Amino acid sequence: MLKPNFVTPGLDATSVSAATVAAATFAVLRDTVPAAAPGIAFLSGGHSTVHVCEFLSELNAIRERPWQVTFSFGRALVSAVLHIWGGDAVNIPAAQKALLDNCRSAADAAR
Repeated sequence: MLKPNFVTPGLDATSVSAATVAAATFAVLRDTVPAAAPGIAFLSGGHSTVHVCEFLSELNAIRERPWQVTFSFGRALVSAVLHIWGGDAVNIPAAQKALLDNCRSAADAAR
């Protein structure tokens, strides 16, 4: 199992579409990862849950991809949740909803 980040522009670069990120990531993986590799689980690389789910969904849409691809980005799933919770018990329901929504988004992107 390989656990890379997506190929994304640098911090000072103009942002690009999720399809562009997926295409660049696929190109690098196609040239370096054997087709016999069983799967690739992506880290978030510090990107938001929304962005990494978009990247993963677009990568899954590439039909000639020989590997299974999924997520391994725990930080992206929980960082906003922890911010919502903020250590205050009153925020637990909202934080739980955000976590469930993030997990659903990641699961949908992995299909």
